[in-house]
Amino acid sequence: MLPLLLAAALAAPAPVVRVGPVLVFDGPIWFEDEQDVVAEAIADVLRKDGYDVLPIAEVRAVWAEAREGRRAGTDLSCAPAPPAALAEVRWPDAVDADVDARCEAGACVLTVELLGPNLDDVPVRYQGIFIADTAPADWAAALGRGALVLQPPSIGTMGGGLGGGTGVAVPTVTLDDLQLRGDWKRPFPEAQIEARVAPLFACEATAPPDRDNWGEPVQLAFDAKGHITRCDGAYPHHLADSALACSCEALATVPFGRGGADRRARFDLSLHTPYVREAWTRFVIPLVHGTTDPTATLSSVHTPHASACLAGLETPIDATVGLSVGVDVTGRPTLIHANDPWPGALAASVQTCLTDAVREIRFDCPASGAATVVVKLQIVVTPTR
Repeated sequence: MLPLLLAAALAAPAPVVRVGPVLVFDGPIWFEDEQDVVAEAIADVLRKDGYDVLPIAEVRAVWAEAREGRRAGTDLSCAPAPPAALAEVRWPDAVDADVDARCEAGACVLTVELLGPNLDDVPVRYQGIFIADTAPADWAAALGRGALVLQPPSIGTMGGGLGGGTGVAVPTVTLDDLQLRGDWKRPFPEAQIEARVAPLFACEATAPPDRDNWGEPVQLAFDAKGHITRCDGAYPHHLADSALACSCEALATVPFGRGGADRRARFDLSLHTPYVREAWTRFVIPLVHGTTDPTATLSSVHTPHASACLAGLETPIDATVGLSVGVDVTGRPTLIHANDPWPGALAASVQTCLTDAVREIRFDCPASGAATVVVKLQIVVTPTR
């Protein structure tokens, strides 16, 4: 088989492969349980070509473990963590099989690309054509009949969600990239969703900081009366926006009307906040620059109150301060030590404020029981241009 010949040519054994979600655009496969039917069939194709493919159920169990804040083999109760990040820590040498399908004019082109260090950055690409309006089991059956064909090697990879924006005079909600499936008896109520400004902004205001900076579309399923039966983010290998559950409740108040029980909708829902120009720009960005246990730093690091510590400062600052942060088994900081001197323009009270802001970070539960994380604070105070 050509994949094994390619691996031999690169002087490396066939790698361990981790099959990702099956992301289908403008097609029939949306939710995780539907995706996994096709993922299992893709795994079988890759195994026949000699790859050591991780069991789909085992990878998905790690995703669920991350989403639910669990850690296998422990009784820890942790904050949710990005599923893809935990899977990468669990299998650090595995090659990712990215799966992407684009549908148009009744046909879907499914692409599977294997990307990873064992392939020396040269992706192995499979492609196949499938009928758009068929069930996941039909795609799986076609895969079993050889519908997925190896393509010549080439350089490159395959190419948002609840988010924010600027450039508006008042808080605004926009719905973009709408995809519909099923029997809709009436137009989709896009304007009524965009009119839910107050409840959707309230959801965003009360939501905790996102632990996985990964914008993704919202996808809905409906019953015949127009009630929402499923409301999920589109990417099961990432955490949904932290405001999604609340936003789903707000969307449930929209009258979608009667129609087919097979109806679905997918769209990007963006919240735009007016930009207030001030004379000075002040911000603090925390970045992780090392850890003794990578399971402690799976999630995005946020210090939502740190920038407020700089309020009123009008002395230009552009500095980075490294902090060593001790993290306990629950992911909470226990000890913070400054590795670098603080900028002279920062009073002791501001330094204390920033240190307290770092104490608010909720890291992930370190599997080893404790960790030391190096966090670098980028501190900027500058006149607004």
